[in-house]
Amino acid sequence: MAEMLAHPDWFLSHLLQLIGFTAMAAGLWAFAASVQLPPRSSQWCRFAIGGTILQAIEMAFHTAAMVDHHNLVAGAPTPILTTHLAMAVALYPLFALTLTGFIVAAARDRVLNWWAGALGIIGVIGHGISAPLVVAFDIEAARVLFPMIVLVALWMLIVAATYRSAAG
Repeated sequence: MAEMLAHPDWFLSHLLQLIGFTAMAAGLWAFAASVQLPPRSSQWCRFAIGGTILQAIEMAFHTAAMVDHHNLVAGAPTPILTTHLAMAVALYPLFALTLTGFIVAAARDRVLNWWAGALGIIGVIGHGISAPLVVAFDIEAARVLFPMIVLVALWMLIVAATYRSAAG
């Protein structure tokens, strides 16, 4: 952990993720506001917006955890890092649950395509279980799951490029 927090790319890479989650929440919000969604999809979209906002808040702590590097090395308390780790264990799965729920509901309601949704679901579930496996269960091999969030980004790009509303 100390090595990761000291890495020169820590701040920028995590700041970009924070910006991405913030943009995702805004995009989901704008989508919900601009499209007449069926009730089930609308409800799950609201849940996904909330889950994404919580994921963005966690990512803010995640990004800021680097300030605890010296404390971690010295064996002193690490309040930001500890907060980030606790939030990650709880909020990564919550984000995965809410976004998966939205993707499934939107596919069932024929608002979004299943084929693209499967990509988003695989990505968000992989990412969602990564923090609990690594942090709570100390399964280091599960670190390979963190980058699966890229599949969610790809899903969002596909949806943005292929979505056609009923009006147009």
